[in-house]
Amino acid sequence: MVAMRRSHITGFLIVLSCILILRSNRVEVNASDDYRVHNVDTNLNYTSIQSAINANETLNGHTIIVHSGTYYEHVAISKSLFLLGEDEDNTVIDGNGTSTVVRIIANNAVLANFTIRNGGHGLSWLDSCIYGDHLSNVLVENNTIADATNGVIFYGFSNSTMCNNFVEECGMMGLHLDGNSIECKIINNNVAHCLEGIVLEGSAGNIVEGNSMLHNNASMVFLACTGSNLLRRNNMTSDSYNLIVWGTTLESFIQNVDTSNSVNNKTIYYKTNSNNLLLDPSNCPNLGYVALVNCTDVRVRDADFSFNRDGLLLAQSTNCSLSNLTLSGNHGPLLHGGLTFFKSSSNLISGTKVYNNGAGVCFHQSNGNLFYHNSFVDNDRQVISNLNSPFSAPSGADSTNKWDNDLEGNYWSNYAGVDLDHDGIGDSWHEIDSNNDDRYPLMGMFYSFNTSSGYHVSVISNSTVEDFEYFDSNGTIKIHVSNTTVAQTFGFVRICIPRTLMNDTYHVIIDDAEPYYVNYTLYDNRSHRWIYFNYQHSRLEIIIIPEFPPLLLPLFIVTALPAATVVRRKRNS
Repeated sequence: MVAMRRSHITGFLIVLSCILILRSNRVEVNASDDYRVHNVDTNLNYTSIQSAINANETLNGHTIIVHSGTYYEHVAISKSLFLLGEDEDNTVIDGNGTSTVVRIIANNAVLANFTIRNGGHGLSWLDSCIYGDHLSNVLVENNTIADATNGVIFYGFSNSTMCNNFVEECGMMGLHLDGNSIECKIINNNVAHCLEGIVLEGSAGNIVEGNSMLHNNASMVFLACTGSNLLRRNNMTSDSYNLIVWGTTLESFIQNVDTSNSVNNKTIYYKTNSNNLLLDPSNCPNLGYVALVNCTDVRVRDADFSFNRDGLLLAQSTNCSLSNLTLSGNHGPLLHGGLTFFKSSSNLISGTKVYNNGAGVCFHQSNGNLFYHNSFVDNDRQVISNLNSPFSAPSGADSTNKWDNDLEGNYWSNYAGVDLDHDGIGDSWHEIDSNNDDRYPLMGMFYSFNTSSGYHVSVISNSTVEDFEYFDSNGTIKIHVSNTTVAQTFGFVRICIPRTLMNDTYHVIIDDAEPYYVNYTLYDNRSHRWIYFNYQHSRLEIIIIPEFPPLLLPLFIVTALPAATVVRRKRNS
């Protein structure tokens, strides 16, 4: 019972008691350099850490102080002890590059104030700096842990804590909870340069708080968790992925992640069991990452998720809409990155740019989602329709979705079709996989511009659309376009204009000249009118006006200019 109570001493008290013990015993302990390990309770000294633990005089509840130096040994903590180093930086346990450096095999143990390094570098869980299996009331605190396949692994633990440790250069996992671990805490650790920083697998009811993760391949991974874990005040800044949550059931995704957590110094919005929400920069400032879990009727719009390293997650969510988003640069060896869907259906994704990600869109058992007016550019894999079997054909057997609105689809950088009928839509379907096709692939990127009256003008173009202006007084549109590449010689614009903005016959002028080709009657659905024109390329000014007699045209343009409503668009990346 004494050992049980002592195992819950706070980190501050442990370090303080260690200092006091060392000061009170310094002369006696340093009598011989060979005897640098000291049992405080028996006042006996030893030449190695393991001999001090194994001694018959060492009992549960004793405190062992290890003085500064490097100890080349593999330590098994087989009793309920306080094992304390004199100085975290200079008290080193080195595993000589093999197996587990420190194996904890007793409940109610404390391991603090060491550098623990150079464990095994194989693929086994036992190639770890610290490893323990099915224990309780264990504290690992204030250690530097480095240079092994794994840092710390708690398997099947309960009521145990990893805190105030610095973990780096671990080939697989930094800090790991697994095997249905419950009521454990991972608090105030720094984890850097590991494949996966902090990992919770098959575990629930744990707290992960105040940790900093930097330059890991993945900062934090929650895999097949059996219930909710609490995440607070964690800061993730990683090279490939920050937060990955995945599993085979809904409960794996129901995690308690509040807005005190951040990715790349931007806020995480992890919404569970929510409906009728709007998430955009106006009510979600500094928006960095969004997950919608078991949500309905949630709108996410007007946000840039570039280099948040995780993209956006929908898990068992329906009737949600994602619009005018940018997801780019979320790139790594795993298949996540852009948009990830888990058993989510009947959602709308439009006006979104998905480019330069490891995967543009990933699906698991997600059907009936509608995608149109999106741009999929230079992703390693544009669409993976079966995330459980991403490289097996046909990959679309798991999820079937709709990729156009019966008029216009999406832009695909890998589409090889042509547009011989000059309408801005590819003449052939774009086959995504055996179960998914875009019937109306766009030949250029999609843009949407708002006007002061609230109406949107949409543009599809293979040029870079630099800016857009609508003149309220006379209903004139002005656009500047330029070459997307130096080699581009021809460009086109397919534009959809609400009749409320411009209900007369149109006339297009490009740098005071007629277009190379124009079609003013491309399509009309009574509320909107579509026109198409193309041109030889350079930087051009395009003006679209209601039809006027030629002599009145220059006067019309001059008088329209002072009343301009301007919407500026940056160049597309």
